[in-house]
Amino acid sequence: MNTKEKVRRVYDNVEAALWATLLAFVVYFIVFTLPNMRKISEQNEIAQVQEMAAEKASSTVATKRNPEAQYAMGTGAGDFVIASL
Repeated sequence: MNTKEKVRRVYDNVEAALWATLLAFVVYFIVFTLPNMRKISEQNEIAQVQEMAAEKASSTVATKRNPEAQYAMGTGAGDFVIASL
């Protein structure tokens, strides 16, 4: 068996292993992940809403402590006031 045949065999074995790995991943994704996509999406949305509520609550507390803070440059808090006019 010469070098060219050995290289070809190794190449074929590696290629087969890579295809088998890809196939296994696709099967795993279809069986375990795909059915839970809606649930995962809902959990992410709930977490995002909770983060926004916490951010709003903290900015409300900061504004109550320092009413002038809502007009501070770069905070974006005064943009709502200007836009509503």
